[in-house]
Amino acid sequence: MSSALKVAFVDRDGTLLEEPPDQQVDRLDKIRLMPGVIPALLEIQRAGFVLVMVTNQDGLGTNSMPEADFRLAHDFVLDLFASQGVHFERVFICPHFAVDACECRKPKLGLLKDWLKEHELDRAGSVMIGDRDTDLEFARNLGIAGLR
Repeated sequence: MSSALKVAFVDRDGTLLEEPPDQQVDRLDKIRLMPGVIPALLEIQRAGFVLVMVTNQDGLGTNSMPEADFRLAHDFVLDLFASQGVHFERVFICPHFAVDACECRKPKLGLLKDWLKEHELDRAGSVMIGDRDTDLEFARNLGIAGLR
């Protein structure tokens, strides 16, 4: 039996959470779950997938999105999911803007570099679920299926 992980990589904003007009979920009153997201995540877990969140958060830690504001909302969301039996093994967050040309922003794989060294990924059985073309490109770069 293979020890490779069957992973469902999941984007956050626009996939798990409704994306607000300013594209920043940085306050509790801006948190809106996508319809049916909790039952869907529970079903994904029951199907044997490990959940891993991968999200780009443009400018996290800047004046436009202070880390403390982001963390309050983000931690609330993770606690909410956990209270319903949804558990993310890992959460990967790129804080950079697209113009920064970093190596960790989706669709690049830099965020997962160290994690992939420590975990064997079942590429044929894993999937990336997201709402943007960059999520699908991330899936292609990782060699897994992408779902929108």
